[in-house]
Amino acid sequence: PLCLIMLRFCFGFDIVIYDSSTDKKTQEIVDTYQENGYENVIYCRYVDPEGDIYGCKKVREALVECGKSYDYVWLCGDTTMLKIEDYSDSIRSLMDEKYDVIHIYNNNIGEESRRDIDYREFFVDFFWSMTHWCSSILSSKLIKEMEPWLDFYSRQEFLSTIVYAIYAALANQDYKIAY
Repeated sequence: PLCLIMLRFCFGFDIVIYDSSTDKKTQEIVDTYQENGYENVIYCRYVDPEGDIYGCKKVREALVECGKSYDYVWLCGDTTMLKIEDYSDSIRSLMDEKYDVIHIYNNNIGEESRRDIDYREFFVDFFWSMTHWCSSILSSKLIKEMEPWLDFYSRQEFLSTIVYAIYAALANQDYKIAY
């Protein structure tokens, strides 16, 4: 299943799971969490359209729909999630300052944390790490601008639909970017 973490306020978050698995195991796990009072775990059943073997259409739909309801969306894959508590102070600060792209990548790429990165510099320095699941928290403002690009790249059947759409949208307006 695709998991989207919607960061809300300073401490809380919702987890929205878009499940397209062929069994009910994911739904059963979510049901258990909900029964135990975790109202912030939300389950969405998704049926993969024919030919979408990499889930690009699911990712597009989940990102756009969640971008309509939340100020920030952190897109995560099945087995890739960073521990929020490791980054919470930095994330909170960047969200308070209304950054549109908060890129988090803990592998050693030889870069120090920095703010107010020009999108062209961001593209050069971080394109590869942007292709990894769970590497960026995106503002709803950016997601809205990404929507036509998501549609365009989805029709091209590119695997890095999200990354291409991020860069296409970044090139058309002034956005705040941090690593």
